[in-house]
Amino acid sequence: MTFLLNTRGGVCEAIYFSASYCIPGFFLLSGYLFGNNKKISMQYIENKIIRIMTKLFGWIIFWTVIHYINSGEMYNLWEQFIAGVSCNGILPVSWFLFTYCIVLIAGYPLYYLYNKYPICFEWMVIIWTSCLALGVGSTMTGRVQSMWLHLYLGYFCLGMVLQKILDYILSIKYYLVFILFVNICCGVIYTWQVNISEIWQPPASYYGKWYYTLWLISLFLIVSKIRIIHKRVQCIIELLSQNTFAVYLGHLPALLYITAFYPILNTQMAIIYVIIFFLSLELLAEIFKKMPVLRKLV
Repeated sequence: MTFLLNTRGGVCEAIYFSASYCIPGFFLLSGYLFGNNKKISMQYIENKIIRIMTKLFGWIIFWTVIHYINSGEMYNLWEQFIAGVSCNGILPVSWFLFTYCIVLIAGYPLYYLYNKYPICFEWMVIIWTSCLALGVGSTMTGRVQSMWLHLYLGYFCLGMVLQKILDYILSIKYYLVFILFVNICCGVIYTWQVNISEIWQPPASYYGKWYYTLWLISLFLIVSKIRIIHKRVQCIIELLSQNTFAVYLGHLPALLYITAFYPILNTQMAIIYVIIFFLSLELLAEIFKKMPVLRKLV
């Protein structure tokens, strides 16, 4: 973060803000897949949450052991687990998983409304996203990011609506040209808003804004049009995607440890770090799969 503040307007900041679709995009895609699932039940949601929390606690144990080997200091496992809710502890990125579990719980009654009263659900989402765009009910400055439920639930529900209308959108003649136009225009506005801000704000400050939401939706629609035909490329993407949980929960502790000794000094170094951490953690996840004690962490 210090490096980003010292390189405002540079390539590294551009990459950082361009990649900001990850978190809201995850909830948007989760809502899309949730709405497309015809077998949603409370049992399904309970099992999914239990699997997520079990893996998370396993990673807390893993990094606590690593920390103990490195420093001789032993953390309280339960305190570290709870600290993750408020973006703290040995795994501050775990807030994301706690939020996702809360969204899943809320998703069950929303799924019923989505199927039983689709028109009401769609109007609710329109009003919801409009309120987000106008900043109505926003409590982002007063809460930890894990509790921005109005935002992440909004994107989750928006994804469910996109699942219903995607086929219709894809059937429109020259729709891709229009979507590309919207994406570029909203991307330009997003860039302009970032540059005119007198005080540096992280990408999360722009979540929910009308131009950000349209940029995110158009990006989603563009990506949905991509078809991977080559079998080997399909296998590689599938292999890499299977280990995303390990990469996500492994990158921050490793990054904080390494940068304490070798801080990021330029954009090239930052890109090299990203590539090294990604490949290393993908390899680590594959090794975990061969070890009975660790395979369930992946």
